[in-house]
Amino acid sequence: MNRLLRLYPRPWRERYEAEVDELLAERPASLRDRFDLVRGATDAWLHPQVAAPASTAADGAGGAERLVVAGSSILGGLLLAAAGLSMNATPLNATVGYKETGVAGALLIVGLIVTGISAVLGARGRRTVIPATTMLLGGLLTLAGWPILIVGFLAYAIACVILGLIRLAASGPVGILFMAIGITLPSFNTEDERALLLVPVGLAWALAGVVVGRRLPALTRSASTAR
Repeated sequence: MNRLLRLYPRPWRERYEAEVDELLAERPASLRDRFDLVRGATDAWLHPQVAAPASTAADGAGGAERLVVAGSSILGGLLLAAAGLSMNATPLNATVGYKETGVAGALLIVGLIVTGISAVLGARGRRTVIPATTMLLGGLLTLAGWPILIVGFLAYAIACVILGLIRLAASGPVGILFMAIGITLPSFNTEDERALLLVPVGLAWALAGVVVGRRLPALTRSASTAR
């Protein structure tokens, strides 16, 4: 549950996280509780009621938060690439007429969710929060199975393109990576060699994480100087 609380803006977490932790500790969290937390995080970004301190707003994400964004982007990307390789190597089951991609399918779903979390944590401002949250919700929808997973998968891809367009105008190369991911995903297919399309998609996510991670030394030095 603490991971879901990380989806909330930092000012909200600083004010309410301890209180919410106490409430959640009183009883096991239900699926509805988890959904409400994700929905609440979306609302907290779209309708912020807790103002960020001026210094925090000016500095943007701290080094630790940026490290989480970079790490989850790289991890999710590697999971997606592994899913593509595993699906391509899985033989067709002639009896049922399709590939039984249990493990590979699980890697794909987890990869979508982890990269969706990375997108949400890395979002800055309402314009990026909406598509990033849509990506995460799309990834979560793939847990529902056929045919709802198709809706979630396409929502993830479309939101990725939109996020890429927004980031392209603001920060260049990372936006191009997001657009490439979203454009490539609809051509993915588990039943033939198109499963390998997950490999470049995963590598693009990993590269985006590396780009974010490369900014960490500069942020650390700036923080040290400020002290």
